[in-house]
Amino acid sequence: MEIHVLIGKRKCSDHGQYALDTIACISDDELIANPYYLHDTRQEYLIYGDHDAIEVFTFTVDKGEIEKRLYPLRDSITATCV
Repeated sequence: MEIHVLIGKRKCSDHGQYALDTIACISDDELIANPYYLHDTRQEYLIYGDHDAIEVFTFTVDKGEIEKRLYPLRDSITATCV
């Protein structure tokens, strides 16, 4: 599974003044349904002029690992009634 993240670096007067901004994020499945989302969002933020740089980064993640984190297994606990 791929996750596409729009990341920007704000303009600043001192080096390191601002951290990176995660502006938008979308999975590859969602991107199929809305292919212009990141492009349009990037253009919008470029017009604002608050960032020196804005780019889309694509990360490959294991969908199964994400689902395990979202829905952890509920292991049963064995107990004896006295």
